[in-house]
Amino acid sequence: MRRMLLTVMVMGTILAGGWAMAVECRIAPDRVAEVDGKRTFVLGLYETPKSEELCQEIAAAGFNLAFAGESKDTLDLLQRHGLWAWVNTGGRIDFSVEPDAQQAKLKELVATYAAHPALLVWEVPDEALWNVWYGAQQWRMEFEPKQQKELIDALTDAALAESLKADMSKVQELCRDGDYAGAEALADGIWAKLGKPSPQPGNNLSDASVRASVMAKGMLQGYTALRQADAQHPVWMNHAPRNSVPQLAEFNHAADIVGCDIYPVPQSPHQGHSDIAETTVVAVGAYTDRMQAAAPGKPVWMVLQGFGWPDIQPNISEERRKEMRRPTLEETRFMAYDSVVRGARGLLY
Repeated sequence: MRRMLLTVMVMGTILAGGWAMAVECRIAPDRVAEVDGKRTFVLGLYETPKSEELCQEIAAAGFNLAFAGESKDTLDLLQRHGLWAWVNTGGRIDFSVEPDAQQAKLKELVATYAAHPALLVWEVPDEALWNVWYGAQQWRMEFEPKQQKELIDALTDAALAESLKADMSKVQELCRDGDYAGAEALADGIWAKLGKPSPQPGNNLSDASVRASVMAKGMLQGYTALRQADAQHPVWMNHAPRNSVPQLAEFNHAADIVGCDIYPVPQSPHQGHSDIAETTVVAVGAYTDRMQAAAPGKPVWMVLQGFGWPDIQPNISEERRKEMRRPTLEETRFMAYDSVVRGARGLLY
């Protein structure tokens, strides 16, 4: 009896009214999620509710999935209201560095949360592929030039200052021409002439594709280990609206469900949120197609815009706040329907 009780404790969670077993989520041949055998369209929310009242509101609005973080209390709260949750693995899914340590951390995560009846799906690090490029882009094109300029402006050697300013202009020119390796070598030379080590050595755009491939292989190893440890919950990967189909496809081997976030409201060619020329709400359908092309046969869950940019940029002017508005009901409805008719099997906001 004691052995049977221990087995049940591993498989489920004690709730008021009895034992609740872990949810089993499988993907049907038509890419629809089947939750404990029931076909389910996933409607999710990037929200971590902390109150009974908010959970009631979320459930009443028709959502069935929310972000739990690594919190059993939040999972319990969601479960009480009939809501499922996702838990993000963080970098533990990437075995490209210190694989033994990462595997131990991932094993602990699975042991802690896999049996909870609210868990529906694991998520890998958000926009993992794009962040390989984005981190290098931010450093080389924004932060590094700013830091170098401050140091050059403080020099008392006028001739050296002028020489380094000329080098900085050349770095910008090389970047515009797409010669990232040349630009990075010259920028590293500026640090040497300033007598300082580069604050972020090796954070380069020129080898981003190589570093991305290394990460993709590491994440596939982590995904394989996760699915061996937990066969009941699929793995979901959300991309930025960036990168090429081959690059996306390389990462998508490490997921059962894929998708991307695309926020096109208001329409602006200067917003810089997307790689494609289309800047209207129609971009959502175009990215649904792209995600399917990058993961044939796998379900696509699209992350749609439920906010206005001022909601995450509180210090902008009132005039700019009005311009960078939230989507209208009509725009929201179009983006949802455009995703679904293009084949999306889930939507999150």
